[in-house]
Amino acid sequence: MNTIGIEHNLDRARIIGIFLEGLACFAVYRLMADAAPKYAHLYRAGIFGYIWLAPVGCHMNVGLLNLAYKYLLQADVALAAKAANLLFYVFSLPIYLLFVLFPAVSALAEWICTKF
Repeated sequence: MNTIGIEHNLDRARIIGIFLEGLACFAVYRLMADAAPKYAHLYRAGIFGYIWLAPVGCHMNVGLLNLAYKYLLQADVALAAKAANLLFYVFSLPIYLLFVLFPAVSALAEWICTKF
């Protein structure tokens, strides 16, 4: 599907790859669990957040913005721009912030654990 000249690469391989990357982080979690259980649990929470939000934060909101912009552009250019900005600030930005928060918690827990 080509909307507004932007190719969508929402194939299953990328979403499965993100999921497998999150599962691979559990090897680091197992290593951390013995040395620092408190930080290992923070790291695990970050992994779960990454697995949960990565497909949504990376793919779904881009498709939603392009789809909405494509159909609203046919009605009115100003309306399409206004709606795209609204969708970004209401839908995409909170997901991006959560998507950044969970891996940041994991990275912080991993960094603190290297001090032990």
